[in-house]
Amino acid sequence: MSVDSLLKNFSIVLSHPKIPENIGAAARAACNMGIGGLIVVAPEDPDPERMLKMATHTAAQLIRGMAVYPDLKEALANFSYIVGTSARTGRGRRSVLSPREVAPLLVQKAEQNKIALVFGTEDKGLSNAEISLCQSVSKNPHR
Repeated sequence: MSVDSLLKNFSIVLSHPKIPENIGAAARAACNMGIGGLIVVAPEDPDPERMLKMATHTAAQLIRGMAVYPDLKEALANFSYIVGTSARTGRGRRSVLSPREVAPLLVQKAEQNKIALVFGTEDKGLSNAEISLCQSVSKNPHR
């Protein structure tokens, strides 16, 4: 399976984003990496014009085609493997993998599974309840 085919099985999921420009920036990053989907859960300000300003022309298709859900559990229902991202560790958090550690696992799983990469709110990240919906958690080791 080609890299492009694998990346089409990935989606970025933004849980409760507060700033529409951040949704646009996420769409641009996803498009630049070849990721095929964008899902937004309960956006605080779903202003499409502000999203599109940051998305750039090529990523505008992700904004126009993004799915919006009222809650994270519903948004993740169609995914076989879910990775939450977190800057926090500690009590109530499962073991955490670095992006370098989780990447080979995701490549292997993407051959036959839909993968969600979940990001929390800009100010607080994912809650413990949201993390509990994920099979893996990834954290930047430099933070």
